[in-house]
Amino acid sequence: MNKLSRIWIVPVATLALASCGGGTSTGDEVIDEETMTGDTVLLDDGVEDATVSVTVEDAWARNNPMDPTSGSIYMILTSETDDAVLYADVDFSVAMSTEVHETTGDGGSTTTQIVESIPLAAGQLVAFEPGGYHIMLMGLVEPLVAGNVISVTLTLESGNLVTFDAEVREDAE
Repeated sequence: MNKLSRIWIVPVATLALASCGGGTSTGDEVIDEETMTGDTVLLDDGVEDATVSVTVEDAWARNNPMDPTSGSIYMILTSETDDAVLYADVDFSVAMSTEVHETTGDGGSTTTQIVESIPLAAGQLVAFEPGGYHIMLMGLVEPLVAGNVISVTLTLESGNLVTFDAEVREDAE
């Protein structure tokens, strides 16, 4: 399944109020996730408030086959401007913590390390995939169930947030 979401990013101050709810606050109004996947975000007064856009493609998650208390989230990101992914968050009902990781290897051995940031060059694809960049879910509250959806929020170097859904799969399809 190739799912494509176009998500407009609004300033952090606008989103901070909605971090506990099911949508994004724009003052007195809450915009649900369906509205966020459109081409623009409209505020109460009908004015567009989209400053940067990031495209999230094929977002998916899975359990770690070697550790039932952890999982990973993968996707393909494209940004219209230069930026960088600093960290990611999921609801604490899914996992106790998250980290942005990179797996590297030569021959038969691999290592995984925390990454301070992942550059997003304007117009270039950045793949989060098995054996490369990924969001590590640590301290899973319970194993991930195929078909369920996890809401993920990325924090960018610009201070903007990107929220999207990742479908849980058994493995890459």
